[in-house]
Amino acid sequence: MIGMSEALLFYGGSPKLFEAYEPLLKVFGGNTVFLSDDPGIPLLYDMALLTILYGAGEGLLHAHAMVSTANIPASQFQPYVAEWLTNVIVPSYASLDAVRAIETGEYATDVSNTKTNQLALGHIIKASKELDIPVEWLKPSKAVLDQLVDEGYSNDDPIRAFEIISPVRRKKHK
Repeated sequence: MIGMSEALLFYGGSPKLFEAYEPLLKVFGGNTVFLSDDPGIPLLYDMALLTILYGAGEGLLHAHAMVSTANIPASQFQPYVAEWLTNVIVPSYASLDAVRAIETGEYATDVSNTKTNQLALGHIIKASKELDIPVEWLKPSKAVLDQLVDEGYSNDDPIRAFEIISPVRRKKHK
C-alpha cells in the first residue's frame, strides 16, 4: 500500500519540518497525516491500528477454518464475509457512537449486550473445540466478558470491556 494514494502514513515531531517536506512525504502515501510533536504518537497509532488488523485477520482465518470442516470452499464463504464486514463490523466499529461510549463511560445498549456476546462466544469456543480448531486466541475475550457479567454488567454494551483492558481506566477505578 505504500506509494498508493490510499496509504495512511502518520508523522510526528517538528510541525515545521513536516510542513516543509509534506509534498515529498506524500509520495510515500497520499493520506499523510501529522499527529503530534511527540514522535512516538505515530508509532502508537500504527500499532493500535495493526491490532485491529491482526484481530480481524485471526477472526477471518478462524471463520474459514470453521466452514472448511464442512468442505465449504473459502471462495463460497467469502461473499458472506464481505457482507458481514461491510454491514455489521464496519458500521459497528467505525462509527463515532462506539468511541463516544468509551469516552463517556456510558455503556447502555438495547442490542447485543454483554450477556448475549458472552453466550455467543461460549458457543463459538465449544463448537470450535468440537471441530478441532484452536481457541486459545478467543479465551481472553471470553474471560473479559465473563468478568463483566460477574460484575453485573450483563445488559451493557460489550464495549465496556475497555474499562478492564485500558490501563488508564483501571487506574481511575482504583
